[in-house]
Amino acid sequence: MAEHCGVLFGDHLSSQVREERDMSLPFRPSSLRFLVVWGALSAAIFGPIATPVRAQNAEDSSFSRCDQTKTLQDYWGELRANPRSSLANYCEGELLLFDRNYQASVNAYRSSLKGDGDAKWTKVWSYIQIGKIFDITQQRERAVAQYQLAIQTDDNTGNAMERARDLLQHPFELQQSR
Repeated sequence: MAEHCGVLFGDHLSSQVREERDMSLPFRPSSLRFLVVWGALSAAIFGPIATPVRAQNAEDSSFSRCDQTKTLQDYWGELRANPRSSLANYCEGELLLFDRNYQASVNAYRSSLKGDGDAKWTKVWSYIQIGKIFDITQQRERAVAQYQLAIQTDDNTGNAMERARDLLQHPFELQQSR
């Protein structure tokens, strides 16, 4: 790890300073979480790059039982305690989607699918959310495949089946409200 930091920050740091700095981080700088945090910090420092999805697409009726008061850092804390938490991974994906961080959001939804399955509804809605991201990024065939997987779960929590069938017929689009 120190050799990676040396490339980014210079080799003039003493090993004690490196160890203290590294111990304060809850993740490795080379990890995906570091990149996501770095992106969030950049957005906080330089301002938001885009309007949050909710503000753009208020009519979208995504089902969610995520705590709307929690931040990414809150969910990362939960994931440190239970990395296989489907709910925490799903909620992380939702927040990343709101920030238009599509690749990290898809990764979080996929982690939710591979997780502990608690709460059950995270499976169907992860497929739907991944499909929406593929529609947003102009990958309609992949989106259709995700909506079909959602229907195959036979889980209608939050009217998921109707939503997936509707998205099969009408691609998801963000409303441009600038």
